[in-house]
Amino acid sequence: MLYEFRGYLLPQHRKISFPVDGNYHWKDGTGFTTDMSVNVTDSVIKIKCTTSRIASDADVNQLRFRALGSVRAMTGAAAFITGLGITPVLTTLIHPGGVEVPLDFKYPGLENLVTAFNTNADSFTELCLMIGNDLRLLFVFNDLIESIAEPLQAVVNCGRVLEGVRLIMSPAGTSKSEQWRIMQEKLNIARSYRELVTDQSTGPRHADRTGVTDQTFQTSLERTWTIMNRYLLFRKRGEAPLTAPEFDLLT
Repeated sequence: MLYEFRGYLLPQHRKISFPVDGNYHWKDGTGFTTDMSVNVTDSVIKIKCTTSRIASDADVNQLRFRALGSVRAMTGAAAFITGLGITPVLTTLIHPGGVEVPLDFKYPGLENLVTAFNTNADSFTELCLMIGNDLRLLFVFNDLIESIAEPLQAVVNCGRVLEGVRLIMSPAGTSKSEQWRIMQEKLNIARSYRELVTDQSTGPRHADRTGVTDQTFQTSLERTWTIMNRYLLFRKRGEAPLTAPEFDLLT
């Protein structure tokens, strides 16, 4: 089956071209294999993907991950050689038969986990001011949003988000274990619920990405979004602990 991705490089005004096409072979334990050919001309990305089967929804997620990885291999090489920050953006997936699907940096369901704020003008303004007036929270949000905008770093960023929330919530001088206890108690979160995210980030943070799957990737995102929502509710309520029955223990 032939799938194709389209996109562009930032900064677009550079009109970057690579001297050769990149060719990459990907496979996983399910038997889903992909041969990719990557062409970049005048900052326009064209990726052809020949797969071993028609892609399921899960395969499409994996295919997008592989396409981004393939083009990042080339942009990484070019950025290292030139000292120029180069960012690939994939905008379109063309399915076999020619059906084009626009690509967003969006993971279905995350929006349903947010109850602390909405896009109403007053609510949105309150969140903007909360983030903008707290440098530590600004950095945490940067990590949070990069976890969906930069999926190759998602599990690392999710772990770092929770580390950031832990530090914000804890008095200076407390031990790390006590900081986790304070965060979990005040947000009513079981240690095991939080540890799935932080443990999953440990290996990739040290360059070991074995064990990271599409499912664990999605779970890390969902739990990080949920915990962040709880933290924002905690802030909105004057930092009063979130307790049952209004806030069930997250397990």
